[in-house]
Amino acid sequence: MSASNFSPALLSTLGLASILATRDDAPVKALQVKLSPLETRDNVPLVQQYGFSSRPKPGANAVVLFLKGDRSQGVTIATTDQRYVLHLSEGEAALHTDEGDHVYLKRGRKIDVLAGAEVDVTAPQVNIVASTQCHITGPTLVTGNMTVTGDVIGMQNIRAVQDVTDRNLAHGSLATLRDAYNAHT
Repeated sequence: MSASNFSPALLSTLGLASILATRDDAPVKALQVKLSPLETRDNVPLVQQYGFSSRPKPGANAVVLFLKGDRSQGVTIATTDQRYVLHLSEGEAALHTDEGDHVYLKRGRKIDVLAGAEVDVTAPQVNIVASTQCHITGPTLVTGNMTVTGDVIGMQNIRAVQDVTDRNLAHGSLATLRDAYNAHT
């Protein structure tokens, strides 16, 4: 079926546009889009799925739906940016930015999170459950008390800036025990 079989109103209901600018200062994001060398539209609402939010960069592409074929009543229903594409296997999904940060749901039930600078998790309680091993690579800083319900096995030296004490402080600190031992010699 050729395009000549469709009415002009139906043909003008969809448009592929280039995004020129974005606004995120109102309840609904708005785009300035260029549909052709002669047609630019301002303040075209960007409709997004609930719970997902993005702000495309100028130069990205947009699919614009024009209600009843009225070119002054456009709504952006999809955006893409071919400059920042992740190549995925079938069945995979990802959230990503133009800077390369991503949350990547991979085949084999694996999830890859990549951040170029920092990952923040804020909650009253955070639970990490690993049935075989939880592996942390890199310097680790714990601010606040740490309670360990199993053995602490050090593969290298264990250093303390303050005293080390035994159970329930029954015999005092390691420094107290050392001083008592040294007094006997």
